[in-house]
Amino acid sequence: MRLNKIQWRNFASYGNKLQTLDLSDEASSLYLVVGENGAGKSTIPDVITFGIYGKMEGKKQKDIPNRVNGNAFVRIEFSEDGNDYIIERGLDPNIFSFYVNGSPYDKAGVKNVQDYIEEIIGIPYYVFTNTLSLSINDFKSYLKMSPSDKKKIFDKIFGLSYINDMRDKIKDDIRDIEKETEHLNSEVKKFGQVLSQNEYELKKTEDSLDNQRGEELKSLNEDLEKFIGVKKLHEGRKKDFKVKYDEYIIKKNEADSLLHTERSNLKVCTEKIDLYSKGKCPTCQTPFDTEFHKGMKSDLILQKEKAADRESTLAEGRKKIDELEKKLRVENDDIQKKGGAIENKIQTLQSQLKNFSPSLDQSLASLRRIVESSRSDLSGAMLMMDEKSKDRNYLSMVSDEVLGENGMKKEAIRSIMPDLNKNISEMMTALNLHDYSVEFDEFFDARLFHLGEEISIPTLITGETKKVDVVVLLAILKSMKSRFNSMNLLFLDEIFSSVDADGIYCIVTALRNICDELGLNTFVVNHAQMPTAIFDYCIKISKKSNFSEMEIEKV
Repeated sequence: MRLNKIQWRNFASYGNKLQTLDLSDEASSLYLVVGENGAGKSTIPDVITFGIYGKMEGKKQKDIPNRVNGNAFVRIEFSEDGNDYIIERGLDPNIFSFYVNGSPYDKAGVKNVQDYIEEIIGIPYYVFTNTLSLSINDFKSYLKMSPSDKKKIFDKIFGLSYINDMRDKIKDDIRDIEKETEHLNSEVKKFGQVLSQNEYELKKTEDSLDNQRGEELKSLNEDLEKFIGVKKLHEGRKKDFKVKYDEYIIKKNEADSLLHTERSNLKVCTEKIDLYSKGKCPTCQTPFDTEFHKGMKSDLILQKEKAADRESTLAEGRKKIDELEKKLRVENDDIQKKGGAIENKIQTLQSQLKNFSPSLDQSLASLRRIVESSRSDLSGAMLMMDEKSKDRNYLSMVSDEVLGENGMKKEAIRSIMPDLNKNISEMMTALNLHDYSVEFDEFFDARLFHLGEEISIPTLITGETKKVDVVVLLAILKSMKSRFNSMNLLFLDEIFSSVDADGIYCIVTALRNICDELGLNTFVVNHAQMPTAIFDYCIKISKKSNFSEMEIEKV
């Protein structure tokens, strides 16, 4: 990130007049910021921090706007990777706008925009406030800084945070696996309980069906014996019917024969009577008028009458035989129907007995499928638990042994430390700290030496500690510049307190050199006497009509 212009108004003690710091034409310059206490010198880094990150350490946003005018406003112009960006923020009322190459950024939400800004800048808030913008109130000694604070800052500075991000992602994956394992463990218990219950139900049902089989088998055999007996009785009925039917046939045949005979006699008598009634023989023309012929005709009439009586009697008998035939037909239909039903029942019972065991086994199929399904569920859950355990062990190994502090990160730091320690050694010489040396190990723990002998850091006096911390800061800046090449800002607010005049001169001289070397615009605020000749510009802060104003003069 290269800061090009900073503008603000109604910010803290500053009034409605727009204040402007234009760095667009400055490759590297050293600024001295002077002014009385309370004039507003320390507000400048607050403006930059708030403009970029929308927050400030230890300060509430409601205290930012000017108490008289309100309407605090900050505009930051910066460039990165060939693109120009503008951030505009305001409070009372709230304003937040972001422009990319002159066009408003299509935002989905303030949080998304802020994340995007910090992604472009590439410098996390806590790195910025502990390295690029330091004041006496928030300046932390790199020698005495807590391991966690050093770890956060140095990891970001030296590009090791991606290892932390990878490890955090793996830890998230491990936590997800542990949650899934916990769920699977619950599933295994549940499936185990379900399997036990289903196996119990299956055994109970099998035992019940075994008893039921005995009862059903006994019942089937009894039914079969009963219907075999019924069949025997029915066979007797069929035989009795056969006798009756045979008798009926004989009677029918006899009646038909007698009836036929009488009807033939009746026909013959009728034909002869008709012949005699004609009076003469149709062949020889002999007359039938003799007493003989008359007697013959009378006898024939008498025979016909007797034959007609017998034929009538036989016809009546034949009708009775026909009625008997109808009854026999009904009885035969009933015998056939009942016989078929008995035979079907016997065949059904025999089939049930033949297929008795498979039929009962089939009735258990549903329960057995449920038991097998429960076993499959349990086996699947246990297999998944085993797979999750393997995944967790593997990820834990990668997290601890590969991405942990003693893994590839340690090796990366080992490759970084020589250059950092070399820069520190050079800066120690530049600040006339020839008798001291500082070395950081792969855990960024600092070791302090005096005349080659290691000493305890707390034994340093305050002024010496400040010098050593400035040395470390400048060495870190050199390392940061290789990572954030476009970075062009450093703000140091009264961090030289407790440093003697000679020490201040050495520090400022070193700042001058590193500003030119790294292309930094460095702002130095200090109440003590400063060697102004070393600076390029002097920024004078004063209050006019109770509002702070800024004037920039070239030295």
